[in-house]
Amino acid sequence: MVKIYSLITVLILSLNSFAEDLPLSKSIQKLSTNIEIDKEVRVYTLRASKDGMTLKKSKIIKTNTQSLKTHRLITPRDKYGLKLLNKDGEEVYLLGLGNPFYIHAQHLGYEDSNFFGGYIDTDIDISIPIGSDIAQIVLVAQDKFGLKEIEKILLQ
Repeated sequence: MVKIYSLITVLILSLNSFAEDLPLSKSIQKLSTNIEIDKEVRVYTLRASKDGMTLKKSKIIKTNTQSLKTHRLITPRDKYGLKLLNKDGEEVYLLGLGNPFYIHAQHLGYEDSNFFGGYIDTDIDISIPIGSDIAQIVLVAQDKFGLKEIEKILLQ
């Protein structure tokens, strides 16, 4: 019996070691390395939820560390992300958002409750260098099979 459990454990561990990471386009750039502090960027404010997004406003500002804090590549732990596409529909940037649409609310006395949170709408600020050729912003959801498009916004 112990040999069977050992064999199953070794088999599972060996399969996990051969698993491939999420395939990403080789043309994707890391946005935070292209933006410098105190340079002008266009900031798009998106009103987003788990079901879609709308463009709320756009403005040009000088960057600071606060405007760059959300710029990172998507990881397997991110449930949602943003694809930034150029005019030809090619991915230029792929940003990870985590799960900004779910809020956890725990309260003393409600530990046995089935509900500890809910989905919300949130504002997301994206800083893009002025010279970038970004024509579309796509909200994507990530699961074990890859990225699924939720909604696409065309810029200008």
